[in-house]
Amino acid sequence: LLRRWSRCSPQRRRLCQLHKSGELHIAGGLLDGLVVNIARPGPEGDVFRVKRYVTAGHATSGDDQEANATDKEIESRVWWVKNVKTQHWERLQVEHKEEEPRWDEAFTDVLTHATAQETEGIRFSGFVYLLVEDVDPSRIAVVLADQWRLRLLVLKDDGRIYKYSHEA
Repeated sequence: LLRRWSRCSPQRRRLCQLHKSGELHIAGGLLDGLVVNIARPGPEGDVFRVKRYVTAGHATSGDDQEANATDKEIESRVWWVKNVKTQHWERLQVEHKEEEPRWDEAFTDVLTHATAQETEGIRFSGFVYLLVEDVDPSRIAVVLADQWRLRLLVLKDDGRIYKYSHEA
């Protein structure tokens, strides 16, 4: 993801890893690495926000405006995390537009999972791999990894199972 500390700072490419627990690890140097749990509010409130921005090209400017997209504009999702060290909001966005749906799905799944774990009447909430391709059952042992998707499943007291994840 691309990380920006403030409007005046340049965007910097950072390796990021999101755990199912809600911890977002953002790689950096000795002083600018960051770990924030987006699924749990901090002592001062929320630590994660999502906004959609519209730009004339790829959203790289700090002066983007929230608006409705037109044919010539590109709608881009931007995520904000609160740095627990500085208490300032930092902007995260994808470097390539194709990556946006996967990150959006991951953030949504982690937040939904955290909510389900705190909800009464939930017996199980967890991530499982589901086969997304039509495959002959006799060939199940040779199914490729890209034919499986990680999905969030929730089992309620009444026996109903809900799949909350996006379709790929």
